[in-house]
Amino acid sequence: MKLLLDQGLPLSAATLLCDVGIDTIHVGEIGLSAAEDAEIIQRAREEGMASELLRLGVPKEDIVLAFQPPEVRKFTEFAIV
Repeated sequence: MKLLLDQGLPLSAATLLCDVGIDTIHVGEIGLSAAEDAEIIQRAREEGMASELLRLGVPKEDIVLAFQPPEVRKFTEFAIV
């Protein structure tokens, strides 16, 4: 599983997750710490993170790409949180 952590979580969280075997990258490690959600989502898509979760059998409705208004998220087929 790959995780891309945004600036809401400390960089140390990525290190801790990697230490237990979860492939994790923090946006600060890839120059996106000041990026808008749309740019972070695009990077996650490029890295295939949502695709990897789908391949592992995670239903689309359980994958959250970003915290966007429900009226926008309903068009993504992913989770509405």
